[in-house]
Amino acid sequence: MSTTTLASCIFNGCTRPASLSLDATYKCAFHWHRARCLASPTCFNQVFARHRCVRHGGRKQCQVDGCYLNARLGSVCSKHGASAAMRVCTHPGCTTRASARKKCIKHGGGRPCQAFGCTAHARTRGYCRKHTTTMTKTSVERHAGCFPNHGIPRRESIKRPTSSIAFDIADMNDMLQMIKDEVVDCEEPIEFIHPLDKSTVDGSWWIDPDVATELLELLTVQGVAC
Repeated sequence: MSTTTLASCIFNGCTRPASLSLDATYKCAFHWHRARCLASPTCFNQVFARHRCVRHGGRKQCQVDGCYLNARLGSVCSKHGASAAMRVCTHPGCTTRASARKKCIKHGGGRPCQAFGCTAHARTRGYCRKHTTTMTKTSVERHAGCFPNHGIPRRESIKRPTSSIAFDIADMNDMLQMIKDEVVDCEEPIEFIHPLDKSTVDGSWWIDPDVATELLELLTVQGVAC
């Protein structure tokens, strides 16, 4: 590498010290193996693809008239693709995002909490966040009856993740049904495997409640619920 130096690298926006490179241009150590756009002799942008920078066609532009942003979602940019990607509730006059079965929560896209008189959206084990805590306490009291001499087993005696709660077999079937409801309109079949395995404790499978909640939300937000 030559020791001849200039004030800065040839690439736009780069102010690092540069040396004469193999292609007879001055580049810094960071841009040493990067090529310059060949679309114009006055362009000093870095090549993106096909010997061109993004500005000169190295990357597709948004197909919306008057928009010069880079295409990210198919043939449109993220700005013009957001509205197309978001599914809207099919109920007449409703513009809320669809949650499941092409409906928003208000119009049947979700399930109400199983607690008597509660109309909040069910998130974990068929209950809303408020009543999930209550039902968890009830479950702990119920399991305490299984150990009349010693009460509830010590935490270290049960292998389970931190901050987790026990789901009975019926509870897991209920949650799996919720997931199946989310993808009932998908074109391709999705096979579900029952999560019970040899690591179960007293007929329950230990799962973090936040994981169950986020799973159902991600199925909708990321397009699994078609």
